[in-house]
Amino acid sequence: MNSSIENFQEYIKPYLLQTIAIKTDKKIIRRGRLKIFQMAQHYAKLTLEDEKRTRIYEIPYPYDISKEGNVTKLDYHSNVFMNIYDLELQCKFLDSSKKSKLFDEYVYILPLSEAE
Repeated sequence: MNSSIENFQEYIKPYLLQTIAIKTDKKIIRRGRLKIFQMAQHYAKLTLEDEKRTRIYEIPYPYDISKEGNVTKLDYHSNVFMNIYDLELQCKFLDSSKKSKLFDEYVYILPLSEAE
């Protein structure tokens, strides 16, 4: 599936003004009411409001995006865009000490009531 900016926007729009959770398979990264989102060059800026404050969470565009029911799944696995074995092998030797916490993960955006 193509994860262009327009597609990403269409997947995020239904969550506007809803209380959502952004999570990986391991834990909830952020939660709050999605007030607005902005598209930047390589990131989407999601403005989340909770009981105490309003925060902006920047999330990079995923390599692939899909939706299953109320859950939007963002795929950050490197094998999605690297289908050449030699390139994938070379990437394994790169310094990964400063890698993103989203690297080789699935990230889910879903209503908070379904996250717990």
